[in-house]
Amino acid sequence: MAGALVGGAFVSAFLQVAFDMVASREVLDYLKGRKPIDGLLQKLKIELMSADAVLIDAEEKQITNPAVKKWLDELKDAKDVLCLKEVVGRVPSRPLTTSCPEEYGVFGRDNDKEAIFEKFQLDDASVDGICVVPIVCMGGVGKTTLARFIYNDKRVDNFDHKAWCESLIELPTKMGRLVNLRHLDISRTNLKDMPLQMGKLRNLQILTTFVVSKHSGSSIKELRGLQHLFGSLSILNLENVLHDKDGMEVNLKDKQDLSELVFQWGRDNDNLENERNVLEQLRPHEKLKCLTIKNYGGTRFPNWLEDCSFSNMASIRLVNCKYCFSLPPLRHLPVLKRLSIEGFHAISHVGREFYGDGSSSAIKPFRSLEALSFNDMPEWQEWFLFEDENEGGFFSTLRELCIIKCPKLSRGLPNHLPSLINLEINECQQLAASLPRTLTLHDLQLIDCNKVLLKELPPKLVSLSIGGPATTLKSIEGITSHYYSSLETLIIKGSCDSLWSFPLEFYTKLEYFSV
Repeated sequence: MAGALVGGAFVSAFLQVAFDMVASREVLDYLKGRKPIDGLLQKLKIELMSADAVLIDAEEKQITNPAVKKWLDELKDAKDVLCLKEVVGRVPSRPLTTSCPEEYGVFGRDNDKEAIFEKFQLDDASVDGICVVPIVCMGGVGKTTLARFIYNDKRVDNFDHKAWCESLIELPTKMGRLVNLRHLDISRTNLKDMPLQMGKLRNLQILTTFVVSKHSGSSIKELRGLQHLFGSLSILNLENVLHDKDGMEVNLKDKQDLSELVFQWGRDNDNLENERNVLEQLRPHEKLKCLTIKNYGGTRFPNWLEDCSFSNMASIRLVNCKYCFSLPPLRHLPVLKRLSIEGFHAISHVGREFYGDGSSSAIKPFRSLEALSFNDMPEWQEWFLFEDENEGGFFSTLRELCIIKCPKLSRGLPNHLPSLINLEINECQQLAASLPRTLTLHDLQLIDCNKVLLKELPPKLVSLSIGGPATTLKSIEGITSHYYSSLETLIIKGSCDSLWSFPLEFYTKLEYFSV
């Protein structure tokens, strides 16, 4: 026996199903004692009944009245968009699987479930061994939830075959007709194209993602007229912007309510110069707070990223910019708190270009930076330091420092980081340097970097992870010869064949120890 559930859509049926769910015994029991809800439910019932009457009348008249039919079509388009958050945004794409976890509690659907199982049992239910039971209601009522509820019932285990398949839907093709739409969240989808004429949604205030297409109706120029956007916006597949002037027409400088921008390319592009020109034209407004640039193929960054006028910029992520041979000078950003640099495969040295030409200025560089991360930089060999940097003039507020997967980095750690709390060095096999001087360090991770000198632990250290594929006695000798009264967690990873004993009596507050 095999079963399949297919969804349909009727408009007015939504209202009755919605009220049945809200007024079910399970929901009432769940809400009991939280608030007086009887009056609210009665008001809701009256409103739903009134709306239901209007919709039933409209469905009867649509056959003879084209205007009524057009109104119902508009309502259906709006319904498709309103249910995007449930159908698209919340449900990630999954492959065919034999499991279907219930992520949320299900209330008030027991009668629906039993009615469908009765359909399965009818003599004429199947054709060629396959029984198809449509679940007919408006989108957003919970067709997927009900199907999942039935699928997880023990009775389904008796079927010959069972599998659960979820897939993303496309946005409605007539999105341009929803001129009053204000909120469109598609941040958790895998859409490959935007619907045509998105630029007509001039009242749109929240648009989480825009997927650039080469087609004129869904090109990046559709963002030009969306002047009311605020919050976060991700612009994906920028490789499809063929002319830099198209990027200029987006006019991000005037969209001053946007606080966060993501610029992302989807694949390598042969025209690297065009990528830089496009990014140059996408200059945002000066009040921007967060910026991410991902998979950028240019060899250097645009001039506007060096502009000190971005006085509100608090976070920058530069990811997989494989062909950039230098980092942009960001020392001047007065409130920059988080800086993440990942996947720069062409950089061999980090030096004066990172700090800017004014490194001798009286203004402290990176004076607000709290978190700095370098990751996946296979050619990076040296971090050039300057006198002021070693004396705490640079990175004086830094609390977190991560250096990960930099196998050729041989020297160069700041000597003095007075505010440092978390330090992670991982897969930096050639790094021969002493730990920065600090009295504030709480969490230290040294993994697969046996050349880092660990003479003794900072006095306030709470958690230490150390080791790697070949942990040597020399790499941990600095923690076996002193008392450390603050350490609570100690993890020694990798092979410890040379470690014959360990003086646990040195760690009077130790709560967790793993070798």
